Amino acid sequence: MQGLNNGLTNSRGVLEGMMKGGALAQKQAREAELVAWIAASPARQQKYGEALAALQALQAQGEATRERNAALGQLLSASSYLGSAQTPVPRVGAAGEARRGARRRLPGAGLAADSRGPGPAAALDRPRCGSALLGWAMQKAAALPADQRVAPLDKAAGLTAGMDRPRSRLR
Repeated sequence: MQGLNNGLTNSRGVLEGMMKGGALAQKQAREAELVAWIAASPARQQKYGEALAALQALQAQGEATRERNAALGQLLSASSYLGSAQTPVPRVGAAGEARRGARRRLPGAGLAADSRGPGPAAALDRPRCGSALLGWAMQKAAALPADQRVAPLDKAAGLTAGMDRPRSRLR
């Protein structure tokens, strides 16, 4: 909960700073200057004429999947297991295997003692907000419009469109 509150406080502060600082007006003014600079030269028109339209298309593409990307991010942050599943585990060479001895360990075990910080296995030992947060994230994923559904997630988790309270198999 503290992490979520910190993120919310940070986002609110950034948004407030942008609004007070006139970020939108500054962006619009700079874009108008760029358009005028491109229009002032036939060579620049030929070279950069389509750049703003291409950037606007990329922006629209990102906006079209914004809710889907947010839902997937929420799922990954809601579950230590899901977040760890996407974390790459460095391969240990033959020398490292010899140092570990005959014991068999899970990938990532022992990385917590590494100077780079805790590894993926350490995350599995620290449950986050538990099933309530994961359930909330599942509801967000289940509420996505049909064109933004993630079929493998729906199948693996047992999600169907419009589920009131998902009873996910991922819990």
